[in-house]
Amino acid sequence: MTAAVGKVIGAENVSRLGCRLVVPIANNTFTDYDQIAPLLQERSIVDVVESQINWGGALAAASELFGYDEDRLIDHCFTAYQGTLRLLQRSKAEGVPPWQIAKAHAREQMKHPHPIVETARRFPYIGDLSGDLRGWICERWLTGRFEAAPDEFADHVAARLRHRWQSAADGL
Repeated sequence: MTAAVGKVIGAENVSRLGCRLVVPIANNTFTDYDQIAPLLQERSIVDVVESQINWGGALAAASELFGYDEDRLIDHCFTAYQGTLRLLQRSKAEGVPPWQIAKAHAREQMKHPHPIVETARRFPYIGDLSGDLRGWICERWLTGRFEAAPDEFADHVAARLRHRWQSAADGL
């Protein structure tokens, strides 16, 4: 189940979910993560924690700040995939919901400053994001940055990622 709407999964409807996997592509898909994560685990429903899915926006912002580099983008996507895989494997091995592991990791990471925060503070806001996000991406972020149309570019990056993941899987 992909969930692109916030606060749609709560304690009152977890029992009605007919899926084996929740991929929360919206922010705040669950009404209460600390309450819902164990309920999903009890039903053997894997929760791919939203922070593992929604990193693309941060990656896009970083490319705005540091300049676009396709090889670096592919490396970061692959690193994110590996991190998600490790999180889910650890969750399974420890019998702990992925959310609890991710939350503990985030708390630990917050103790250490990250250079992107200071760098981002030096850049002006890059436009109004209150409207159509896809339109903003195509007009403000992708326009003039690549030789291909945005959809073609997305297909190209996805193909490179599939190749990288397959190569990694072949090496196992």
